[in-house]
Amino acid sequence: MLRDSGSTLALPKEGGTDVVNVGEDVPWHFAANVLDYAPIMKGTNDYLAEQFDRETEDLRRQAQEDEHQFGVEDGDWTQRAIRAINTARDKLSEQKSEDTIGVLEASTARAKQPAGQQFHFYMAPPHLYLSPLDIRILKTKFGDFSNFPSTLLPRVEHISTGHVVDDALRKRAKYLGHLPYGCVVSFLECDWTDIVPAEILEAFKPDVERRRKAHQDKAAQEERERVQAERMEAAAIGRGARRHFDQDHDEGIDSAPILNSDDFQPLSSVAGTTPPNPRPGFEQLATLSTSPSASRTVWGTPAIPVSPTLRPTQEQEINDGWLKEDEVFGPAEIAMQMEAFGLDGSDSGPANGPAPTKGKKKKKQKITLMSTGGHRGG
Repeated sequence: MLRDSGSTLALPKEGGTDVVNVGEDVPWHFAANVLDYAPIMKGTNDYLAEQFDRETEDLRRQAQEDEHQFGVEDGDWTQRAIRAINTARDKLSEQKSEDTIGVLEASTARAKQPAGQQFHFYMAPPHLYLSPLDIRILKTKFGDFSNFPSTLLPRVEHISTGHVVDDALRKRAKYLGHLPYGCVVSFLECDWTDIVPAEILEAFKPDVERRRKAHQDKAAQEERERVQAERMEAAAIGRGARRHFDQDHDEGIDSAPILNSDDFQPLSSVAGTTPPNPRPGFEQLATLSTSPSASRTVWGTPAIPVSPTLRPTQEQEINDGWLKEDEVFGPAEIAMQMEAFGLDGSDSGPANGPAPTKGKKKKKQKITLMSTGGHRGG
């Protein structure tokens, strides 16, 4: 790229020395490379009319597309824009063509004036420039900036980004003086092994190695910071999850209803609420309370008390109104009946157990004892 000192216009070296562009901060649109590199330019009446027509056609086409997609537009905004363009075109047609010719002659006269200091530098769109160290290496090889080739294809080692144009940067890199304040630029750091001789690269080897080591240290530091940030983030997520679990657990405990001992009154022996005859084990139900008992299970729950042992009770003789057998029969009659039924004490067979017998067992006979001499007692 080529730029004159005191000018904001930077154009490629090939065609940058055009007499039309030299000394012009705002070049004409028909100059070489102006449409691609110039931030601002001037246009002739024909060029401006052509641009007005193209803008009008674009507005009409966009209005038709919007109508098909979104329906009829509310208001006449497209027509207002077209009318404004037509008004500007009418004002342009009133100007005389001699004005343009006079401007061209004045520009040519200024172009014949000798140019001041010129800056040569390499640039790749949008804002990629060669680093100062690489420019020093090339200047050592080619001798002067004007001898630099128009195009270079080196191997890029690193791209230093995030440099903002300010006074310090403009003082260090004067060829960037045409860029506005606040513009963010990037510098390319290249390997010139196949372009620059080895003896020249050996002279700049300490600076190149120092630059590479700085990049390696920066990359290692960024990797350590990244790992540390990931660990801190993981720890924060773990603490947040535990805090969330504790809050939910506490809310679950707090939301549980609190048992009140007044809600569980012990059963009392009030008339009508207890059975007439006490039963074994009923007293445990009558003394139920909410206080935990001394014995608990292995799970921490209250153990169920064991029911008391129930023993057989001796039946009491109750006078039901019927006479006893000893009151109806005499001793002789009772003995005869016992002998007939085989209940005599002398017969030891039934007492000692049945003896093993062979053959078919004898079928037992059922005998019903009837009494006809009984009477109801008073």
